[in-house]
Amino acid sequence: MFVVAFEVSGDIYNLPDVQSIVLAERLRNYAKGAYPEEVKWAVEVSGNGSWAEGALAAADFIEEALVGNIDTPIPLEGKAAEAAFWTLRLLPGIGEGSETADSAALRDALGVSVPAPPAAA
Repeated sequence: MFVVAFEVSGDIYNLPDVQSIVLAERLRNYAKGAYPEEVKWAVEVSGNGSWAEGALAAADFIEEALVGNIDTPIPLEGKAAEAAFWTLRLLPGIGEGSETADSAALRDALGVSVPAPPAAA
């Protein structure tokens, strides 16, 4: 099993290749405008209509790591972190079993650095 490592705020999170592939594919799809209902929900919850702006770059880096062109942890910050967080939040089944525990840990770590939704008026 191949593992892709991510760095968030100095900590390293490892995702198995299957989870990394799913994350990269979904990031790429969001960047292309796929799944409009999911994107709309994330915009409503986050208050940020541009949360997917870093999705394509994040997907590209994950895919480079999957083919062995990157062998160091991928730093997730800024727009890439926000896109990865919302993508992991939108993926069904994350955190519901031991096979997705690594993705849930990465999502939760990213959630600390992603801007909080605006307070209700």
